[in-house]
Order: sequence, then structure tokens, then C-alpha cells
Amino acid sequence: KQFIFSPLCHPSKYSIVQNAEAFCEQDSSRKWRGMLHAIGVVSYSRMRLMGIDYGTKRVGVAFTDDAGMMAFPYKVLPNDAQLLPTLEALANEKSVTTIIIGHSKDRDGNDNRIQEKVNELIGDLTLATGLPIELEPEQYSTQAALRIQGRTDMTDASAAALILESYLTRTNK
Repeated sequence: KQFIFSPLCHPSKYSIVQNAEAFCEQDSSRKWRGMLHAIGVVSYSRMRLMGIDYGTKRVGVAFTDDAGMMAFPYKVLPNDAQLLPTLEALANEKSVTTIIIGHSKDRDGNDNRIQEKVNELIGDLTLATGLPIELEPEQYSTQAALRIQGRTDMTDASAAALILESYLTRTNK
């Protein structure tokens, strides 16, 4: 297949591309890859990621779109005995391929007391789901969510989306 990209779509990419998927792998612009996906030039296998902002009382959950390019707040769960089964069910329901959890550190860059509980959750989630789990720095994600939207029922889910967005930006996914 050959695809012609007009300068109206992307001025610096005016050319004939033999393989749009390979082009998208080389191009670091998620916006450009998303546009090609949206118009049906390329398709992505499901790459849905789940983001988690762990707290002692509440746990924020976020997901990416199917292409794994944009993060969206989903839900805030109570941190109780039903947390693990609920996260496992959500991961299955949403066809998650990877879980991203906020890495909780103190100001000096050392793991803080919450990280011990996060590590327990990672072990439990790994056994329950078999999915790969990655840590993403989450310093001040809740404060950033508060600055953006104020205190709402979804603040922790928004913090999870910010963690997920940070991961996507850092890994160029």
C-alpha cells in the first residue's frame, strides 16, 4: 500500500510513505500517529494501560484509550478489602495490557512509607492478573490534579491520569 500525505495534514511529512505503520513507529508525535489511526490509515493492536494513584484511603484509577495514547480519569476506589478484586476485574473488563502505578517517594528521592504498601499491591496484582506493572514517579500528582480541577470526587482518578500521561510522555507511547 502507498499512502499520500497532503501538506494540509502535516506540512513536514509531504511524501509517499510505503508503510504507514513503520512511519508511525519512527515518528515520535503521538498526535500524528493518532490522526493516522483516526482516519483509518493505520490500526493499532489494543494497548490499553491502567494507571493507579495509590493512597491509604482512596485509590485513583485511570485508563488510556485503545491505542494507548491518551489518559482519562476513570474512578476512585476505597482502599479496602475489595481493592484487589476490583482492580483485577477492571483490568480484565478493560483488556488492560500493562499497569502503571505511581512511585511514591519523599523529597529526597527515597521510597516513602506509602511505597511499602504500593510494593505489596504490585506483588498481589502481579499474581492476580499476570500483567506487567511499571512504576512512574508521582510526586505531587494529587496536588497537580487539585490545581487543575479543585477538590472533587474524581481528584484521585485525575491524579492517576496525570501519572499515566507522564508515563506516556516519558516512554513516547
